[in-house]
Amino acid sequence: MRHGKALIVATLTLTLFACRKEHSGTGQQDPPNNPGTTQALLKDLDISILPQPWYHFEYDNSKRVILIISQSSLDTMHVIYDGNKIKEMRNDAISNHDTLRYTYDNNGMVSLITFIGASADFQYRHISFTYSGQQLTKIVWDFKDGTHGFKVDRELTYTYYADGNLKQVMDHYPPLNSQAEATNIKFFEQYDDKVNVDGFDQLLYYNDHPYILPGVVLQKNNPKKETLTGDASNFTINWSYQYNSNNIPLSKTGNGKWTIGAEVGNSFLTTRTFTYY
Repeated sequence: MRHGKALIVATLTLTLFACRKEHSGTGQQDPPNNPGTTQALLKDLDISILPQPWYHFEYDNSKRVILIISQSSLDTMHVIYDGNKIKEMRNDAISNHDTLRYTYDNNGMVSLITFIGASADFQYRHISFTYSGQQLTKIVWDFKDGTHGFKVDRELTYTYYADGNLKQVMDHYPPLNSQAEATNIKFFEQYDDKVNVDGFDQLLYYNDHPYILPGVVLQKNNPKKETLTGDASNFTINWSYQYNSNNIPLSKTGNGKWTIGAEVGNSFLTTRTFTYY
């Protein structure tokens, strides 16, 4: 089953887009361009529960991210720009030399990312994006299924609160080959008014390469409660945060409880720590 592990760790898995945020008392922000904020650029993100990825970021003199290293998936992604736009992300890990090639719509938003293998420009996956203005509303993954063409294997649908913070993510896996149909819903609530630096959690397929999605803000602030329902092992997490003097998070701790599944009734603890340049 292609999505089995992803369903189990659905909201505990780091997924990545870049977010450079202007924070003020009104929560206004410019289009994201880097992991972190204008006050601090995110350097490392460590997560206490495996098999979630640890991430490291590096930047150029213009504070644009130019390198993303993912320890768990052994990716070393170099970000290649054409002017101010990302053209490609290239992996130079020992065992992988894939390229992620970007296509933009007429509004300058990323409309498609094409996954290209190391040999002969072999395209084996696409990620397509739908927006309402600059607000992301849907992501669709497909993959090349032998001689049968490209088939959709995952869809994410997003809804938001009036202030722009992410409210709900519906994660749907259609029936396909050995993949059973499944739908999971993540719900976020009780946002604070502090700076968010890991609002990129809700974008990637678990085993795919990390990628940057400029111009998109999913979470301006930090949710204190997160709930997963649906066909996976369900849980609820209550998050608490530690901040520096600029209201930038240094760590977040989640006290969780399994509500459906093999571990029902059991509690768990997860911690994320953030370091900056």
